[in-house]
Amino acid sequence: MRPRKLIHAVLVALALLSEVGPAASAAPSPPDDAVLAGLCDGARAGVVALFERVPGVVVTSAARDRAAEARAWAGRVAKKRTWLRILRAGRDGTLAPVQAWIDAHWREVRGRPEPIRAYLAAYFDTLTDAEMAALSPHAGGRAVDLRKQRRLSRALLRRLPNRTVVLDEGDHWHVTFRCAP
Repeated sequence: MRPRKLIHAVLVALALLSEVGPAASAAPSPPDDAVLAGLCDGARAGVVALFERVPGVVVTSAARDRAAEARAWAGRVAKKRTWLRILRAGRDGTLAPVQAWIDAHWREVRGRPEPIRAYLAAYFDTLTDAEMAALSPHAGGRAVDLRKQRRLSRALLRRLPNRTVVLDEGDHWHVTFRCAP
């Protein structure tokens, strides 16, 4: 084999190994405590079951505080003004003032997540914990985002205990779980 082809083969093998994670015979690794922190019991059970089925799965986001939620939303809104409408969060009108602010300031904030993040963070601080949890499953400890990996599929994620929603958000999977009231 030529050196160039050998290097390419090694790089491809390393990329596949990093995506596949530990060998199938490896004992399942439990999720990190940081992943489980802030998740409700139903979400925690779903995440633990996922780690048992797919060792090495990468959780990119789980329970979020208000600042983290504002940061996550701002990046999306900066790219697409109507993202809040698409998200359908706040169908009860909770987000109407935020959408009105975005619409009024779109020329200044388009493509700039920082001013949007600051506005969202200030707005989220006006909400009660119950309102925030109703607005966002991440804020309510009911959701996780997962890095897309070859071993993860919609069918596998739909079989997780307490799972209510599985969304393909382009660069990651979003899974929402049922939690006791």
